[in-house]
Amino acid sequence: MIHWNPDPEIFTLIGKLPIRYYGLLWLIGLALAYLIVQRQYRDRRIPTEKSLLEWATEAADRGAGEILFTSMNHDGVKTGFALEALAMLADRLTIPVIASGGAGSMEHFRDAFTIGHADAALAASVFHFGEIGIPQLKKYLKEEGISVR
Repeated sequence: MIHWNPDPEIFTLIGKLPIRYYGLLWLIGLALAYLIVQRQYRDRRIPTEKSLLEWATEAADRGAGEILFTSMNHDGVKTGFALEALAMLADRLTIPVIASGGAGSMEHFRDAFTIGHADAALAASVFHFGEIGIPQLKKYLKEEGISVR
């Protein structure tokens, strides 16, 4: 079992593991946004040596099947997804990119698809607290011309 360790050596661990674990670990690492561009340790952000795109490209190259992209600055604040970074990833990667973190309105979901070019989008609190109903969101997105399943 692998546990989170704030030591910088955690970033070398993935490269030492058998290749059969790469896809899973990179998906997990990219879902935990602080492993992408910055580590967060005791309320400090410590830059890594790679950019967001470099991390995501490496993850894809190592077998990740999709990227779950969450911006720490957007997560939980309900002001919308990190559209610029989302679009950059979606436009440059060959694997699906899922938008996560920041949804506060139905328009934010629309923007994740139309501006951020996301393949999928997710949220939690707006659904848990009944701020947005899933059937209403699906109807809205269909009316906006976005394919929904």
